[in-house]
Amino acid sequence: MIVLIDTNILISAALNPNGTPFKAYVKAVSYPNQAIICEQNIDELRRIFNRKFSNKLNVLEEFLALSLPVLKIVSTPEAINESEDNNSSGYKADYTLDSMKEVDRFFDEQDTPGGILSKKQGTILFALASYIGETVIKLYEGRWVIDEDDPDNEINMAVQTSSGKVLWPAKRCMKRYTNGA
Repeated sequence: MIVLIDTNILISAALNPNGTPFKAYVKAVSYPNQAIICEQNIDELRRIFNRKFSNKLNVLEEFLALSLPVLKIVSTPEAINESEDNNSSGYKADYTLDSMKEVDRFFDEQDTPGGILSKKQGTILFALASYIGETVIKLYEGRWVIDEDDPDNEINMAVQTSSGKVLWPAKRCMKRYTNGA
Protein backbone atom coordinates (compact mmCIF):
# COMPACT_ATOMS: atom_id res chain seq x y z
CA MET A 1 0.00 0.00 0.00
CA ILE A 2 1.24 3.51 -0.74
CA VAL A 3 1.15 5.69 2.38
CA LEU A 4 1.43 9.47 2.17
CA ILE A 5 2.96 10.69 5.43
CA ASP A 6 1.80 14.05 6.74
CA THR A 7 4.27 16.63 8.04
CA ASN A 8 2.75 16.56 11.55
CA ILE A 9 3.44 12.84 11.81
CA LEU A 10 7.04 13.39 10.67
CA ILE A 11 7.56 16.18 13.22
CA SER A 12 6.17 14.09 16.07
CA ALA A 13 8.14 11.03 14.95
CA ALA A 14 11.38 13.02 14.82
CA LEU A 15 10.83 14.53 18.25
CA ASN A 16 9.66 11.38 20.04
CA PRO A 17 10.98 8.04 18.79
CA ASN A 18 8.94 6.27 21.49
CA GLY A 19 5.60 7.82 20.57
CA THR A 20 2.59 6.66 18.60
CA PRO A 21 3.36 8.87 15.56
CA PHE A 22 6.80 7.23 15.32
CA LYS A 23 5.16 3.79 15.45
CA ALA A 24 2.82 4.89 12.65
CA TYR A 25 5.82 6.15 10.67
CA VAL A 26 7.64 2.82 11.10
CA LYS A 27 4.57 0.94 9.91
CA ALA A 28 4.28 3.25 6.89
CA VAL A 29 7.88 2.64 5.81
CA SER A 30 7.81 -1.10 6.48
CA TYR A 31 7.13 -3.73 3.84
CA PRO A 32 4.65 -4.20 2.20
CA ASN A 33 3.94 -0.46 2.46
CA GLN A 34 5.69 2.23 0.39
CA ALA A 35 5.81 5.54 2.21
CA ILE A 36 5.87 8.73 0.18
CA ILE A 37 6.29 12.35 1.09
CA CYS A 38 6.05 15.44 -1.05
CA GLU A 39 9.06 17.66 -1.65
CA GLN A 40 7.12 20.36 0.16
CA ASN A 41 7.05 18.21 3.33
CA ILE A 42 10.82 18.45 3.69
CA ASP A 43 10.76 22.23 3.25
CA GLU A 44 7.87 22.50 5.70
CA LEU A 45 9.70 20.32 8.23
CA ARG A 46 12.76 22.55 8.13
CA ARG A 47 10.65 25.74 8.36
CA ILE A 48 8.74 24.45 11.38
CA PHE A 49 11.85 23.19 13.14
CA ASN A 50 13.62 26.51 12.50
CA ARG A 51 10.65 28.40 13.91
CA LYS A 52 9.51 26.17 16.80
CA PHE A 53 12.35 23.77 17.59
CA SER A 54 15.52 25.62 16.60
CA ASN A 55 17.39 23.96 19.47
CA LYS A 56 16.59 20.53 17.95
CA LEU A 57 17.68 21.02 14.35
CA ASN A 58 20.24 18.24 14.82
CA VAL A 59 17.40 15.87 15.75
CA LEU A 60 15.61 16.72 12.52
CA GLU A 61 18.71 16.28 10.37
CA GLU A 62 19.48 12.92 11.98
CA PHE A 63 15.85 11.82 11.46
CA LEU A 64 15.98 12.92 7.81
CA ALA A 65 19.30 11.18 7.25
CA LEU A 66 17.77 7.91 8.43
CA SER A 67 14.37 8.47 6.80
CA LEU A 68 15.08 9.78 3.32
CA PRO A 69 16.60 6.51 2.05
CA VAL A 70 13.36 4.63 2.83
CA LEU A 71 10.91 7.31 1.65
CA LYS A 72 9.88 7.99 -1.90
CA ILE A 73 9.96 11.75 -2.45
CA VAL A 74 7.46 13.00 -5.01
CA SER A 75 6.26 16.32 -6.31
CA THR A 76 2.66 17.16 -5.44
CA PRO A 77 1.30 16.42 -8.94
CA GLU A 78 3.04 13.04 -8.95
CA ALA A 79 1.53 12.25 -5.54
CA ILE A 80 -1.91 12.91 -6.98
CA ASN A 81 -1.15 10.74 -10.01
CA GLU A 82 0.07 7.91 -7.77
CA SER A 83 -3.32 7.91 -6.09
CA GLU A 84 -5.14 7.86 -9.43
CA ASP A 85 -2.89 5.12 -10.82
CA ASN A 86 -3.69 2.91 -7.87
CA ASN A 87 -7.44 2.83 -8.38
CA SER A 88 -8.37 5.86 -6.32
CA SER A 89 -11.21 5.22 -3.91
CA GLY A 90 -13.41 8.09 -5.08
CA TYR A 91 -13.38 9.75 -1.64
CA LYS A 92 -12.15 13.33 -1.46
CA ALA A 93 -9.69 13.51 1.43
CA ASP A 94 -8.32 17.05 1.30
CA TYR A 95 -8.23 17.98 5.01
CA THR A 96 -11.23 20.32 4.74
CA LEU A 97 -14.39 20.44 6.81
CA ASP A 98 -16.28 19.13 3.76
CA SER A 99 -14.06 16.06 3.74
CA MET A 100 -15.68 15.00 7.02
CA LYS A 101 -18.80 14.29 4.92
CA GLU A 102 -16.59 11.98 2.85
CA VAL A 103 -15.57 10.12 6.02
CA ASP A 104 -19.25 9.75 6.87
CA ARG A 105 -19.98 8.53 3.33
CA PHE A 106 -17.12 6.03 3.68
CA PHE A 107 -18.77 4.59 6.80
CA ASP A 108 -22.12 4.35 5.01
CA GLU A 109 -20.66 2.64 1.95
CA GLN A 110 -17.98 0.44 3.48
CA ASP A 111 -19.66 -0.77 6.68
CA THR A 112 -21.40 -3.59 4.83
CA PRO A 113 -20.80 -7.30 4.48
CA GLY A 114 -17.86 -7.49 2.10
CA GLY A 115 -17.00 -3.78 2.60
CA ILE A 116 -13.46 -2.79 3.51
CA LEU A 117 -14.44 -2.23 7.16
CA SER A 118 -15.43 -5.89 7.45
CA LYS A 119 -11.90 -6.92 6.42
CA LYS A 120 -9.53 -4.51 8.16
CA GLN A 121 -11.65 -2.89 10.85
CA GLY A 122 -8.92 -1.89 13.34
CA THR A 123 -6.49 -0.57 10.74
CA ILE A 124 -9.16 1.39 8.88
CA LEU A 125 -10.69 2.88 12.04
CA PHE A 126 -7.23 4.00 13.20
CA ALA A 127 -6.48 5.51 9.77
CA LEU A 128 -9.82 7.37 9.74
CA ALA A 129 -9.23 8.62 13.29
CA SER A 130 -5.77 9.83 12.30
CA TYR A 131 -7.18 11.61 9.24
CA ILE A 132 -9.91 13.28 11.32
CA GLY A 133 -7.33 14.34 13.91
CA GLU A 134 -4.97 15.75 11.28
CA THR A 135 -7.87 17.63 9.68
CA VAL A 136 -8.82 19.21 13.01
CA ILE A 137 -5.16 20.11 13.62
CA LYS A 138 -4.92 21.85 10.24
CA LEU A 139 -8.26 23.67 10.50
CA TYR A 140 -8.15 24.68 14.16
CA GLU A 141 -4.42 24.89 14.94
CA GLY A 142 -4.55 21.86 17.15
CA ARG A 143 -2.10 19.30 18.42
CA TRP A 144 -2.15 15.62 19.32
CA VAL A 145 -2.42 14.80 23.02
CA ILE A 146 -1.27 11.25 23.67
CA ASP A 147 -0.47 9.61 27.00
CA GLU A 148 2.46 7.34 26.15
CA ASP A 149 1.91 5.38 29.38
CA ASP A 150 -1.70 4.52 28.47
CA PRO A 151 -1.81 0.99 27.02
CA ASP A 152 -4.88 2.08 25.01
CA ASN A 153 -3.32 5.29 23.70
CA GLU A 154 -4.37 4.51 20.12
CA ILE A 155 -7.99 4.64 21.30
CA ASN A 156 -7.58 7.46 23.83
CA MET A 157 -5.47 9.73 21.62
CA ALA A 158 -6.96 13.20 21.56
CA VAL A 159 -6.65 16.41 19.61
CA GLN A 160 -6.68 19.72 21.44
CA THR A 161 -7.50 22.83 19.44
CA SER A 162 -5.89 26.21 20.04
CA SER A 163 -9.10 27.27 21.80
CA GLY A 164 -8.72 24.38 24.26
CA LYS A 165 -11.45 22.09 22.94
CA VAL A 166 -10.53 18.39 23.11
CA LEU A 167 -11.73 15.74 20.66
CA TRP A 168 -11.14 11.98 20.64
CA PRO A 169 -11.15 10.92 16.97
CA ALA A 170 -10.61 7.20 17.55
CA LYS A 171 -13.42 6.99 20.08
CA ARG A 172 -15.68 8.90 17.68
CA CYS A 173 -14.84 6.52 14.81
CA MET A 174 -15.48 3.49 17.00
CA LYS A 175 -18.82 4.96 18.10
CA ARG A 176 -19.80 5.72 14.48
CA TYR A 177 -18.84 2.18 13.45
CA THR A 178 -20.74 0.58 16.34
CA ASN A 179 -23.86 2.77 16.33
CA GLY A 180 -24.10 3.81 12.69
CA ALA A 181 -25.16 7.31 11.64
